[in-house]
Amino acid sequence: MEFEACKVLQEAEISMEVLKIRELVRKANQCGMSITDYTIRRAIKQGKLPCRKLDRTYLIPWKLFVRWILCEDDCDNPVFLENRRK
Repeated sequence: MEFEACKVLQEAEISMEVLKIRELVRKANQCGMSITDYTIRRAIKQGKLPCRKLDRTYLIPWKLFVRWILCEDDCDNPVFLENRRK
């Protein structure tokens, strides 16, 4: 699984692709990432996933999505980490 994640990340670094939410979900699922449009919308609303909003359309760079899904900013699940310390 780690090898696949590295391959997806390398492809994302090269890609300048910008996708709508449903396109993003479809591509992520094809890459083996089980994610829903609800999860993407929630991440956008919470400010965790950067995007550009044009009218009623959200555009998300594939590169930023991959960085977010692989937790490259080391801010994954702060609630889980707080509960774990107790």
